[in-house]
Amino acid sequence: MKKSVLFALFFIFFVSCTNDSSKLSVPEIESSSSAEEEIVKASIDGMILLTSGKTTIGTNDKSFKPNERPAMDVELSYDFYMGKHEVSCGEYDSIAKKAHLKTFEDCSSDSLPITNITYFDAVLFANAKSKKLQYDTVYTYSSATYDEENHCTSLEGLKFHAEVEGFRLPTEAEWVYAATKNWDIQKAWYSDNSQFKIHPICSFSFSDSLRDSTKSDSLELCDMAGNAMEWVNDWLGVFRDTTVTNYAGAPDGGDLDERVVKGGAYFSSKEELNPFSRGDVYTVTSSTRAEYVGFRLALGIIPSPLWMNEDGSSVTSVITPLVSAETIKRLVGTYNAKLVFRNDLSGNISYVDYKNGTLSVQEVSSGIEAFHPDISPDGKWVAFCTKTEGVSGTSKLYVQSLENPSKPILLDVESAAIPRWKVFDNGDTVIVYVTDAGNNKDDASFKKTSTWQVSFANGNFGTPEKLFAGAYHGGLSDDKSLAVSGARILRARLKGKDTVWYAGEQACNVSLAMDGSKRTAFLDFGGETGQNFVGSSYSTHQRILIADSTGKLLQSVKAPSGFTFDHSEWATDGKKSFLIATLTNENGAHTKIAFVNPKDSSITEILEGEDLWHPNLWIKKVKISAKDTTSKGTSTDTSVTNIAVKDTSKTDTTVKDTTVKDTTVTDTTAKDTTLQDTTQTVIPFELDLAC
Repeated sequence: MKKSVLFALFFIFFVSCTNDSSKLSVPEIESSSSAEEEIVKASIDGMILLTSGKTTIGTNDKSFKPNERPAMDVELSYDFYMGKHEVSCGEYDSIAKKAHLKTFEDCSSDSLPITNITYFDAVLFANAKSKKLQYDTVYTYSSATYDEENHCTSLEGLKFHAEVEGFRLPTEAEWVYAATKNWDIQKAWYSDNSQFKIHPICSFSFSDSLRDSTKSDSLELCDMAGNAMEWVNDWLGVFRDTTVTNYAGAPDGGDLDERVVKGGAYFSSKEELNPFSRGDVYTVTSSTRAEYVGFRLALGIIPSPLWMNEDGSSVTSVITPLVSAETIKRLVGTYNAKLVFRNDLSGNISYVDYKNGTLSVQEVSSGIEAFHPDISPDGKWVAFCTKTEGVSGTSKLYVQSLENPSKPILLDVESAAIPRWKVFDNGDTVIVYVTDAGNNKDDASFKKTSTWQVSFANGNFGTPEKLFAGAYHGGLSDDKSLAVSGARILRARLKGKDTVWYAGEQACNVSLAMDGSKRTAFLDFGGETGQNFVGSSYSTHQRILIADSTGKLLQSVKAPSGFTFDHSEWATDGKKSFLIATLTNENGAHTKIAFVNPKDSSITEILEGEDLWHPNLWIKKVKISAKDTTSKGTSTDTSVTNIAVKDTSKTDTTVKDTTVKDTTVTDTTAKDTTLQDTTQTVIPFELDLAC
């Protein structure tokens, strides 16, 4: 975080990619009469309404940066409002003070555009204005972090809700669409006329109509070119030679966490002012700021937004990390963690590497219908299969590199499902799998299936070896004395003998802890045995149940209000163990992935998307000394200490603030965190869901 703030020190001047104005292929500007037909008088003070239409972002001019090429046509199928001018210091201070936002001392006049702010500062202001004018908030987040000058440098769990009508930053496509309606650098503050200083909004002296564009009857946008460079909403993404409807940028900022800024500034040369440039000399991230970068607001729902991946593929939804790498470290004790899961919209395996602080979501199994991913002990590979638990039939097993994604490696056997990695005492790394992961209730059918293992080293499979009859896909203990399975009932193979646990009642999503404790976690259907243990009735998958090495129930963890669990799995560093699971909403969609600490039953939501399946959390293994292990080989510490510890930094204890239109805490509509003091760090509120 501190490193990103230092970028602000390098924002010295703006350099364009070309000095040859004759090469600029600016989209043809419509005549004023034609423009006025599409730019309609606003009913919202300080904004104008733009109707649906087409624009071109990017250029085919090879003198521009690669990320500004090629030209890409964008169709906007919706109407939206655009601010006539950049947000001024006066407007910012007026709203910020009433909303208890941080304020700054950078402005010498209320009429100047507010600058030297981060992307996060702009987002917080947009939410504050939405609340003031009784709109829902477009951005949600769980916590905020500030630097010593009160600038927001991080919004943990930040999510953009395109479906919500409220104030927000314009998309790059919206900004270009608006700018090219009356693009005229003769009405701009730039190096030839600005005296290298920023000027009041809409103050250009050569145009009376432009100067008066702050008036409610003006139909012009001002300062789109020059004066203050402007934040837009998008992550920096790629363009393609195609037509895209409702383009919203990249789904994330990639390895460098890059954002887009537009329009040039007061020190830009005339040749440098163009609608295609997307950045500055140095990397622009959400937490960087410069004395010449400000913003204007937009308002309006974006129906069916489309984001474009680095490979040019498009997605209609974005998977959002809800916690930072710092939070993951607090939860598991290290940054060295990776989360892999199935994106059910694409059918592909995706993952987040928490060692990379930008938390970019990457897909690694394009073109293969993939289920049940499991990361190798060294964190370099992921194994997955093509059939899901509870579904009989032939399944293929693949291994894919996470470090250098290439063609997945296929295990050449008739059928292999639900892979689980293991490392034995001799150092051999193997994958344990089953021949069929279907319904295990019928004894005769179950005995026709079997459990196998195959070694994997240097990108190659060894010779598969049958372990025993029965598809025990829930896990195999290190000493091979216990194996478990659940795809209708909870079966166990204990010291070579097959048995049924949990009174034969329905159970699934069975997972054996690999920390030496031999605990089994599973989900049930609100059965009698579970209700007797808990002491009350509950619904299907409402609780994760945990049993000991003999099948005796030890604990249950209740799902958050409005959700049930699915796809529960253990995660361990070899000493401490946790649970990872999806949260299913009332409509049956797996919209979140949650981290569960069994020691205190706390639940932390860590990822959000439209439908996320089969999470697997890899944590770098720790060395366990002899004193850490009991004579029975059971780890003496099988869960992390209470995460809700006191933080040495100052904290804001304000809980999540719901939108103006809904104030219930169980509501899943857009909401944000209200900030009420000048503390530096806001720690997320975590529910205590002890049974």
